[in-house]
Amino acid sequence: MKRKKEVKKAGRKKVENIELERKAGMKKKQEKQVRLFIIGMFVLLIFIFVAYSFIQASLKFTYAGLEFEKVRQGELILYRSDSFPVYLRNDPRDLRTINIESKILLHPKVGIGGSKEILEGCSDSTIAATTSSIFYGKNGLEPFPGTTDKNESETNNIAYIECKLNSNYSAILLEKGDETKIEKEGECYILRVKDCEDVMKVTERFIVASYAHSNGIEV
Repeated sequence: MKRKKEVKKAGRKKVENIELERKAGMKKKQEKQVRLFIIGMFVLLIFIFVAYSFIQASLKFTYAGLEFEKVRQGELILYRSDSFPVYLRNDPRDLRTINIESKILLHPKVGIGGSKEILEGCSDSTIAATTSSIFYGKNGLEPFPGTTDKNESETNNIAYIECKLNSNYSAILLEKGDETKIEKEGECYILRVKDCEDVMKVTERFIVASYAHSNGIEV
């Protein structure tokens, strides 16, 4: 009888030990899963941080002595700089293919105009002229509307611009051309436009270059 009780007791003990070992094994497994989860979350957070830093870095760049940031305004992607009172529609680095014939150094007074073919035929010409006027006005210059057509000057009572050397003003003129580029004639800077889609490109190329040249930076 005693022997049976001992056998029975030993059996229960064995079962209890097996159950304890099973529970210990489950606990270790759960602890391992928790550790793997924590490590996985930590790795994921590092990945997210690195990806975010990379994306943020790709949105900012330095060009022409200026720090630019790529921003979204509604459906538009624009480029801004703390040193600029205007937003650019084009990445200024992509505009380097537009040739600039001469270093840009502007007088305190700046006439802004162009040919009727561009001003009336290209919808972006109004935005380009306004952008130029705001930019130079905010940078201490005196922009004014002008034309190289004497009859138009008299008819519309706007300043007549003569592209001659040693003038007391500079002029920025949008004109039609076989190639989009920037030329200089006297004190006039001629922004040649091949197609209407180049109006803002050549204007922004001129704006950035004029800022850079005034600070002794080549672009």
